[in-house]
Amino acid sequence: MDKNKENKIRGKIAEYIIKMTKKYEKLSRDDLAINPFLAGTLKLESEGDILKFFITQRLQRGIVTSFGSLLQEIAKILDSEANKEDIDLVIKKDNKIHYVQLKSGPEGFTRPALRKTKGAFSKLKIENPTCVTTIAFCYGIKSQLSKIWGKELYESADIVLVGKEFWDYFFGEGFYEKLIDIFKSIEFDKDQATIKRKSFDDILKTVYDRMLGEKAKK
Repeated sequence: MDKNKENKIRGKIAEYIIKMTKKYEKLSRDDLAINPFLAGTLKLESEGDILKFFITQRLQRGIVTSFGSLLQEIAKILDSEANKEDIDLVIKKDNKIHYVQLKSGPEGFTRPALRKTKGAFSKLKIENPTCVTTIAFCYGIKSQLSKIWGKELYESADIVLVGKEFWDYFFGEGFYEKLIDIFKSIEFDKDQATIKRKSFDDILKTVYDRMLGEKAKK
C-alpha cells in the first residue's frame, strides 16, 4: 500500500473514532429503548443494572452499524469507486474488470437486496461478458453467511469473497493483517486532539456515570 493511501485510511479511521466518541458520550435516557420485559427476564432489578445493560446494547448496535460504512469507505480509498447503481467498486485484476458489490459483514445482505444486485450484474455481463462479478464482505468467514440466502448468493456472482479473502485477493497477500495493524495503531494528530482516544469501557462508564448522576439530582 502506498503511503498516501495509508495516510488517507488513518485519517478516515481517526475521524470515525472522534465522531463516534463524541456522539455516543452524549447519549441520553431518551436514546435508550429500555425493554421492561427483557429486564425482568434477565433479572435486572436495580436501576444501575438496567441502565448498564441497555446503554451497552445501544452503544454496541450503533457502533457496529456505523463501522460497516467506515470499512466500505476504506475499500474505496484503495481503488476505484464504481459510480454504478448497486456496484461499489470497479477493480482491474489479471487484466479483467471486477465489479464489486461490497458489504461490511456476513449478515449484511437481505434476499431482496441480493436479487437487486443479481439484476445489476446481469446487465453488466451483457455490456461486458468478460467482466468478473463479485460479492465481497469486509469481515467474517464463509460459514457465517446466511443459510437462507447463502446458496442464492453463490448463484448471483462469479466469485464471493469473505473477510481476509477479499482484502488479500485484491490488494495482496497479507494485506488483511496489515489493515488490522493500522486500526490498532491509530493516533490523533494535534489538529484532532480535541478528545482523548478511549476504549469502549471508558465510553460506557462515562455515559453510565452521567445517567446515574442525572437521576440523583432529581
